[in-house]
Amino acid sequence: MRFYFKTFIETLDIDSPLTRLQYFLYSFVSVLVLSVGTVGIESLLNKVEPSAAPEIVTGPLSLIFFITLATATLRRLRDAGLSLWLALVPGISLIQFLFPSKQTPKAVAS
Repeated sequence: MRFYFKTFIETLDIDSPLTRLQYFLYSFVSVLVLSVGTVGIESLLNKVEPSAAPEIVTGPLSLIFFITLATATLRRLRDAGLSLWLALVPGISLIQFLFPSKQTPKAVAS
């Protein structure tokens, strides 16, 4: 857990190195905490008051984790000697998923 808290505190310090183990543990624990935590918060808010908007709590929490995971990814790419542009590769897949290509109709054989 020390890796996680150390990485979380140093998220905006781009110059500090980030090992492979630190990056893996930080990413794994962050996704786990974010998914389990948001589900737990939403279920608690819905039990207390069904009309409560859980996005008020989970939105800022998701934003904080997104920023810290993005900076951790950029730090790890830099430490590995790779281009920082590789961080955009998942975004390209998302764009392709959101805007599918138009399929041309197949020619009918006569």
